[in-house]
Amino acid sequence: MGGRKEAIQGLNAEKKIIDWLNNKFFLDKSYLKVCEIKGIEFPENPYALKPKNRKKCDIRVISRSDNNSSLCITLKTITNASFHQIDRRWLDKWDRILDMPKNIYDVFIDAIKRVAEDRNVCFILPKDREIVEEFLNSNLTKIMKEIFKADEEDVKVLAIYNVATNKICFFDLEEAIEYFVKSEITFSSKGIIQIGEFITIQRKGGNGSHIRIKKTDLRHPGNQLQFKFEPMKFMKSCLNYSLIKKTCCFEVEVSNT
Repeated sequence: MGGRKEAIQGLNAEKKIIDWLNNKFFLDKSYLKVCEIKGIEFPENPYALKPKNRKKCDIRVISRSDNNSSLCITLKTITNASFHQIDRRWLDKWDRILDMPKNIYDVFIDAIKRVAEDRNVCFILPKDREIVEEFLNSNLTKIMKEIFKADEEDVKVLAIYNVATNKICFFDLEEAIEYFVKSEITFSSKGIIQIGEFITIQRKGGNGSHIRIKKTDLRHPGNQLQFKFEPMKFMKSCLNYSLIKKTCCFEVEVSNT
């Protein structure tokens, strides 16, 4: 139920942001000028809409006067949850994308099976952490682009919307990715992979009673590899400590009045 509720909140937020962009934000040239200064260039004479059949693009902004001009926004809606799922997929897909060495693939498979059997055990064992860290560091740019953009190169803006404050913060996605790529790889006490302060990698979990496959079966959806993101913590750190100097501190109240 929690996942369904968050999905509904996300869809409602998307509609609200699209309406606000079209009815106020895009009509205010001062806001658009700030965007340009911060490294975000919206198409000329912009219009926002909900795209179809997109994985990472939540809001597409097109030009009313130029059919070839557009950019996409990936929107993260902050509610009560501190962590948000940003990506989940089968390990075999990551194997193909990253061309995983067999020993790395085996480490992840063993970790997924181990936690499937007992969620209280360690995910990445201490003996495997050095090679996992080395592998992730050597592929971090590709990984970050995959989880935020996938193969959608027109996704240029990361937007974080706080439902409680009714404010939204815009980031140049490329700059955000550059920041994440420089992050240190560490491990929690339970072996959860931590990419800096804001992103983690773990077994997805969520062994719902409606799923008939045993949770120890690798075909069970709970055995996907999941990336989680702390958008509120990231946004606050950017606003308070200027983590990303060029595009941080751009927070706007969402209002259609």
